Amino acid sequence: MKKSLKSKLGVLKKKQKKSKKGTVSSKLFADYSEEIYMNRGKLYKVNFFRGIFFGLGNVIGSTIVIAFIIWVLSQMGDLFPVFGDFIKRIIEYVSETR
Repeated sequence: MKKSLKSKLGVLKKKQKKSKKGTVSSKLFADYSEEIYMNRGKLYKVNFFRGIFFGLGNVIGSTIVIAFIIWVLSQMGDLFPVFGDFIKRIIEYVSETR
């Protein structure tokens, strides 16, 4: 079964390369989806792990973005005295929650 799937995927890739626009036609997509999604258990497993990794990626990405924003705010505290006290309170709050 795995060899047939690999061979079909190889054929699909070759047909896609021959396509003028590089898009997959509806026939190619139908062939691909029939082979992959025939087994419901496999479909559920793939979507389950996809959801887990999607959620994990969102959490990690959000953490990095928020940390970067806090770092930028801490650097800007000295440049803008009006916002300095507000930024210092944010930094103190974040450091206290650790």
